[in-house]
Amino acid sequence: DATGYRVEKPGAFYIDGQRIEVKPGDTIGAIVAKINESPAPVKAYIDPTTKGLALEGTNAHLIRMEDEDGSTVLKDLGILRLTSDPSAPNWNPTARISGGSAFDMIIRLRDALLQGNAELVGSQGIAGLDLALDNIGSRLAEVGSRQERAEMTWKRLNQQIPDVTSNLASVSSLDFAQAATDLSMLEFAHKAALQTAAKISQPTLLDFLR
Repeated sequence: DATGYRVEKPGAFYIDGQRIEVKPGDTIGAIVAKINESPAPVKAYIDPTTKGLALEGTNAHLIRMEDEDGSTVLKDLGILRLTSDPSAPNWNPTARISGGSAFDMIIRLRDALLQGNAELVGSQGIAGLDLALDNIGSRLAEVGSRQERAEMTWKRLNQQIPDVTSNLASVSSLDFAQAATDLSMLEFAHKAALQTAAKISQPTLLDFLR
């Protein structure tokens, strides 16, 4: 039960490489708020059963955490344990830490069943599986949305390919000699029209006497 916990001295801890500072007097609620305000891909809350700090990953990954030198916040909260294997979880088995995947939830349910703890089976195991299923559903919806956008883009590109091919063919099959001749004829006709217009509109003496 960490409801009465207070930080005694300034310090900091790291969650997934993100530094989180604490100051004297910070409560478990303040620590939860600071974790949730940080860029760390985790969600912190107070476990309603143990009244301790609980962490859940916002995406499936192995959560890593450590106290900064001289600080013992996570250790005092019963979160950390010493381990020499950097690939292994470094949190206390009694702490509620979840990487956010369905496998984490199944493992937690297994552990609760092996302990014969009906309260943990309901509050953590089954509830965790529900959360994992919700996460899977949201990920499937996201994948479906991306697939739909990709299909629309593919359809639009398929519609544009014939037009681009036609334009390319018209440019590549151009007879440059004939095009140059046609351009010269158009320029000649344009000049002739300008000269004719100039002769027709030449001013006379009567124009100045009006």
